[in-house]
Amino acid sequence: MSLLLQIQGLTVAFRTRRGILRAVDDVDLEVNDGDVLGLVGESGCGKSTLAFALLGLVPEPGTVEGGRIEFQGRDLARLSEADWRRVRAEQISMVFQASMNSFNPVITIAAQVRHVLSAHPGVWRDEQAGWAHMEELLRLVRLDPRSVLAAYPHQLSGGMKQRVSIALSLLLKPQLLVLDEPTTALDVLNQRLVLEIIKRLHAELQITVIFVTHDLAIIAEIANRIGVMYAGQMVESGSLDQVFYAPHRHPYVLGLIRAAPSAFSDQRAEPIAGSVPDLTALPLGCRFADRCPMATDGCRAEEPAVVQEASDHWVRCPVVFERGDLRWQRQTPY
Repeated sequence: MSLLLQIQGLTVAFRTRRGILRAVDDVDLEVNDGDVLGLVGESGCGKSTLAFALLGLVPEPGTVEGGRIEFQGRDLARLSEADWRRVRAEQISMVFQASMNSFNPVITIAAQVRHVLSAHPGVWRDEQAGWAHMEELLRLVRLDPRSVLAAYPHQLSGGMKQRVSIALSLLLKPQLLVLDEPTTALDVLNQRLVLEIIKRLHAELQITVIFVTHDLAIIAEIANRIGVMYAGQMVESGSLDQVFYAPHRHPYVLGLIRAAPSAFSDQRAEPIAGSVPDLTALPLGCRFADRCPMATDGCRAEEPAVVQEASDHWVRCPVVFERGDLRWQRQTPY
């Protein structure tokens, strides 16, 4: 598979009254064409801010302080607003968290589709082709095009609106789809339906997906690669099997696995002690040290080095390689 997206040293900072808050701090990440990358971490770890940076949508007072976002060899971090308008939706599209609430309540779904098509006239040879594609997408997300397009948002359930959001995000045939916790506001049955639809869309449309979530169970089901974020940093990146089962994994990943209920073990879920550090007053060394049962004095004294276990798997923790102490883990995450 070819490299579609490469992020190098990306830093996104917010200037606050308490000081500079780096929500994304020197992050590296690679996404290959056809991947489903799961971006996981606790609330406030920076995963959504990273997703916004991919589309040039970091809210004020946030700014991209440094780094590169190369998409198909083009550095998105240097684009003008006019260039961004051609990239968004046409090349990279996003389904926002609780995007079901973003519809205009006083116009029909069809009118909102028409707005998208008129704003990007060069994608389809004519408007009729765009409408035909939208109808096919609605069928793929298990909705009846005729009734949905004629409906106002309040006439659709939350699950239906979320599926319309997914279909609308694919209307202009983007190469990369970013999903920011698309199942958060849904009940269990609709969560299951949305996941099945995303897997089907990935298989049938051959689209690359970045799936942002805090739910490891979702990642285990849908992703083939995982990036784990903590306190603005990427602490581990690798394939699904490497992050869940490799001999050396970041202690934070082990903590996330232990905190998740297991259907295959009678071991009780154990939450990670402590809380995420204040991003405006970060500790000197490892950001996870105060919560980590494997931390040493060296962890608290200096920033941990990144250790490459395999060509496509790295961990920001030398201690797990030095000690080989794997007692703090469950045999299987699910």
